[in-house]
Amino acid sequence: MRTRRTAALLAGIIFALPALAQETRESMRERGWGKALADLAGTLDLTPGAVLDLEHDAASDVTSAWLGNGVRLHVRPTPEATNLVDATIVLAGGMLVESGPTRGLTVAAAQLANRGSLPGRSADESRQLLGAGGVRITVQGRTDAMVIRLRGDAMLLDGALAVVHELLSGVRLDAGQLAQWKRAQQSQLDAAGTSPAASITTLVWEAIYAGARAPLVPLDHDEIERVDLDAAQRWFDAHARESPMEVAISGDLDAGEAVQLAAKFLGALPARERISASTLAERRAAPMLNAPAEAEAFIDSPRVEDVIALGNFGFDGRDRDQARALQAASMVLRRQIDRALMAGSGITRASNVLPILSPELPGAGLLLVAALSAPEKFDQLEPALKGEVESFITSGPRAEDFAEIMDQVVGGAEQAMEDPGYWSEQLADADYRGKRLGDLARQAELLHALTPDALRDAFAAAWNAGRPVRVVIRSAPLDGPAEGQEPGGVPGTPEGAPAETDGP
Repeated sequence: MRTRRTAALLAGIIFALPALAQETRESMRERGWGKALADLAGTLDLTPGAVLDLEHDAASDVTSAWLGNGVRLHVRPTPEATNLVDATIVLAGGMLVESGPTRGLTVAAAQLANRGSLPGRSADESRQLLGAGGVRITVQGRTDAMVIRLRGDAMLLDGALAVVHELLSGVRLDAGQLAQWKRAQQSQLDAAGTSPAASITTLVWEAIYAGARAPLVPLDHDEIERVDLDAAQRWFDAHARESPMEVAISGDLDAGEAVQLAAKFLGALPARERISASTLAERRAAPMLNAPAEAEAFIDSPRVEDVIALGNFGFDGRDRDQARALQAASMVLRRQIDRALMAGSGITRASNVLPILSPELPGAGLLLVAALSAPEKFDQLEPALKGEVESFITSGPRAEDFAEIMDQVVGGAEQAMEDPGYWSEQLADADYRGKRLGDLARQAELLHALTPDALRDAFAAAWNAGRPVRVVIRSAPLDGPAEGQEPGGVPGTPEGAPAETDGP
């Protein structure tokens, strides 16, 4: 149940700084870059934004509000995390609003902002402030957002938010850093091109989209090289100045104080449209063909091994109830594949079951079963994997594997309730994704209620949805190892691919 607080309560309590917290913060002025953060917070002359529609959700203990400039705010105390704060700031847009000429700007601009110059400060001073005094601030480029994360000493939340304000008010990107980023990205692509495991997911996305440069398809060499500094600067500035914004702050803090600090440092940013589940809805349709997605490649590799990925593309990863069961089912099935095909028959060297939810795009969920084998075992690999999948869909998880995995999953969810990082990540797109706050507080309970049949049904629904996927990479010996190559890894999310944040 949500309760709306009055304006008098807002004035009398929410804007009252606890004396102890203020005294502790003053002591930070004696600690190196902690002092710099505290000084910055005290010297910025800002007019705090109004706090509107303040609500408290009792089930989740989340306080939510709108700031006068259109920023959505959620605050959730986690007192178990002593003196720790974690905040996530979502700026809607990201790769979703890129076009052909602007591909790569989201990832590049985010990386360059991490080493850019804050207004009126040198690059060295700026880098110290972004990672100063036990508080680290980073920028990430994702499928449908630019995301800022901060984590560190709860007593320096005001200084950290002051740095975020400055970051969004005029960080300057650097040409030398862009050149370094390009070299690193090109080197990673070159190294991945000699590893079947590192190449498989990229080839899967390229097969699915048949050459179309959708947000989920990793960047290629030409797209990396085309990124321009001025364009990256404009891209970041547009997100900072105009993008709908949702913010979540969690940690060992007083909710009222956190609301006040957000109103001061984030409420003073330029006004923008309010974020919602319909934000950028018109940009979320991605080109998808009806034919099966199939591809085969042959590469030279420092370690001779073959890899196959089988699955289906097209389920709706926005369904969080299905996602919860599907992710648990994938963990159980991977355990069963490893026991049967690696520890048992020795057909596989490694395997993975990957539910890539892609909640940013309707109908873009991808479920893959992937495995590595020695070339002499490859002919056995595909029928063996299909046999394990068919057995799972027919009979469900084995009792011992279900019990072992679910014990781990439920235990992890119980621990997550005490982690401010869980709350800040999940709450920062609560309105953007249309999440139910009560469900975020009931994760352990919801997971504990899952049955073997629920796991089987969720997996079967995703496996039989949309388009079949089959991608194979075979390898031959390479004279020497590629630079930075670590062969033999389990197929997973490629470098530069969007991170998954909408967990079970």
